[in-house]
Amino acid sequence: MRHARTYPGKVSRRPAGVALGTVMAAILAMTVGASAGWAESAPPDDADTAITAEAQNAAEAAEAVTETATTESTDEAGEEAADQAQESVTPLPTEESDESEESGGAEESTTPADSEESESTGEDAEQSHEAEESHEAVAAESEQSTEVEGGEGAEEADESEESTDEASAEDGTADEGAEQDVAVASAEESVQLTERDVEVIQDVGGGAATECADIGFDFGVKLDTGAAGSYTYYGSGPWEPDGIDIALSVTIADSHTFSFMADPAVGAILVKAGQGSQQLAGGTAGFREIGGQQAISHLTFCYNEPEEELTVTQTLETTFDREHFWSIDKWADPESLTLYPFAEAGPTSGTIDWTVDVGYEGHEDSGHVVSGTISIENTGDTTAAFDGTHVLETSEGNILPDLDCVPPVPILDPGGTFTCTYSHPVDSAVSGQSVLEIVTSENSYAADPAPITWGDPDSEVNATIDVTDVSDLNGLVNESFTAPNGGTITYDWDFAWSEFGLDACGAYSYDNAATITQTEQSADESVTVEVVCLETTPVVPTLTPGICTDGVLVHPTLALAETDGIEYAVDSEGPYAGGQTVGIMASLTEGYVWGEVGSEWTIVDDLTVTTDVTLEEVPCIPTLPEPPSVDDGDCEDGAGVPPSLTLGETAGITYSVDPSEPYEPGQTVTVTATLAEGYSWGEPAAMTLAPAAATAGGRSVPARVPTEHAVSDTEAQPVGWPEEWTYVSPTEATFEVTFEDPECPQTQPPQVAASPQLPSTGTPSLDLAALTLATLAGGLLLASVARRRRTTIG
Repeated sequence: MRHARTYPGKVSRRPAGVALGTVMAAILAMTVGASAGWAESAPPDDADTAITAEAQNAAEAAEAVTETATTESTDEAGEEAADQAQESVTPLPTEESDESEESGGAEESTTPADSEESESTGEDAEQSHEAEESHEAVAAESEQSTEVEGGEGAEEADESEESTDEASAEDGTADEGAEQDVAVASAEESVQLTERDVEVIQDVGGGAATECADIGFDFGVKLDTGAAGSYTYYGSGPWEPDGIDIALSVTIADSHTFSFMADPAVGAILVKAGQGSQQLAGGTAGFREIGGQQAISHLTFCYNEPEEELTVTQTLETTFDREHFWSIDKWADPESLTLYPFAEAGPTSGTIDWTVDVGYEGHEDSGHVVSGTISIENTGDTTAAFDGTHVLETSEGNILPDLDCVPPVPILDPGGTFTCTYSHPVDSAVSGQSVLEIVTSENSYAADPAPITWGDPDSEVNATIDVTDVSDLNGLVNESFTAPNGGTITYDWDFAWSEFGLDACGAYSYDNAATITQTEQSADESVTVEVVCLETTPVVPTLTPGICTDGVLVHPTLALAETDGIEYAVDSEGPYAGGQTVGIMASLTEGYVWGEVGSEWTIVDDLTVTTDVTLEEVPCIPTLPEPPSVDDGDCEDGAGVPPSLTLGETAGITYSVDPSEPYEPGQTVTVTATLAEGYSWGEPAAMTLAPAAATAGGRSVPARVPTEHAVSDTEAQPVGWPEEWTYVSPTEATFEVTFEDPECPQTQPPQVAASPQLPSTGTPSLDLAALTLATLAGGLLLASVARRRRTTIG
């Protein structure tokens, strides 16, 4: 999975890339012999320098890889890679005819080596010797063929000793060519090498961020050394800046070549060499070489911010089932025939027409399901964590169906696909659309709305039905009907009295049934053909239950039926009470016989049947009115307080007063009590008078307590009727109240007559005057109290 990167100013995590350098070194060792073929050719003017550099690169890379593999001795892969590297850099022999020319090139190649020695750890004499030998081999091969594959440099030593002219003439044996192709393909596939793209640019200087920004990249990291060796970001080597969340391993093979492995991919590589810089192609891995004579000073790996892009699509489909509904009815016209032995009494023959009616009642769709697939593909170059909303916007409201997603965690690496499916039942063929929006920390992505459309049902029930009609008279009839068309089945039958005769008087029933096979719906019809012997059937009387209305109980009633050939009688006459059972007797008159007698009747003999009926009633609820509470008013500070009246509260009674307040002393008002439906005047339970309840500043009538149960008397006042109330009707009673005057007294100020001057007796005259005033005030107070009175009405 691609790493999520953190840039300066953000929290970072260190990549697990320490071992990456060792692995890369091993891979490089396997492929270093082919470096001349993978690297781009130098410009024509620098051909000798480039070829010399290629040879020197091979030798130096082999030694660097060997050292790296030795350091990582615990890694078996590194040890094997080092061994392979030693074998792969065996110098290639050259023809003597080319030695003089190549020697000149070798001498020129010492300049980059000297430069590298001044900026790095340096190379020993043995390395230089190996570089010269390798350079001569590469120079010879480059003159012989411009199409030599990179893998040819890694051939066995004995194969390299063959004549170059012979190799050019025969173009190699078939076996050797196949072996070379496999070696080259394997090496290229393992390190994902791309040819370097060299562009010499002016050295921009500064840190990695500045250098990368000047060539159009977002950020970068710098390996601030050109010394041979393996370096891992966050592992070994002088790197800047810190805190970039990448995985990067670099192996500098010599002063002009290096290899790398990176995750994410590098956008470009800036190589500082001398006063200028060279821009090389990036990638996820590769072998790179710089041109010119200046040695590598440092490497800057530039990156672009990864671009996030999600492609969001959705599909939607609907399914439902359809059930067709049918009705079936059957009737006969007429439903019965009465046949008489002679025309004077009635018809002697008749025809009955049967009809089976099959109706299409429409269909009902059910099992509506909206299903869909959501696909989210990461078409960008960075790992994306996302969330989103999926809503079915329907005419029944918004629906959030459950999603079944793979993978279960909404995180996608580049190229990955996240798929969700759903299947949600709905109540009907809703209209609407599926709306999908995916949101990341940077962007939002909306899929095209998927409309909810309904086509034909996936399955149909009872689209075609079979109707079977079975008749006592007509036998078996079958017919099919297909939605949406119903239809009818008809047939008729003739009857005549003569077919029965005098010995067959009575009623004959002919049954007929039609059935829909698939639904098991059926319709029955029976016709009756009566061969008349003047039969008759008793009828139960009509009962009317008793009810309480307008304060009076209306008793239940019974009305006997009127039937030809039958006389009815009751065992008791009305009026009837609720719950009373009355016996009914039905007797045949002359010339009639019993026809079909219902189960509610009991056959006593050939002429008599009886039945019992029970009458019902809803009794009245007895109640009596309660008197109001009266306050005649009061005197306060010589001023009168107006009288007041409080109405009682009694179940089944509504109280009203006329006129309404405010009231005046001496005024007479009328309180009316009106019964509610279902109530009647009467004492619900025995009552006695209770002491009047005192009211603040007024008087009240006595309350009642139970004494015995009383029955209403509708002819006069009910038993227990309160005397202070006037019985007006079965639903109304009145009560009159006259407010009394409290007669507030008029207060006169006391008058004190002047008295002659008396001789002083030793008692001050002021004390006598005060005593006189106190006596007068007390008398007035007693008079006022005496004038106040409270009266109990009733």
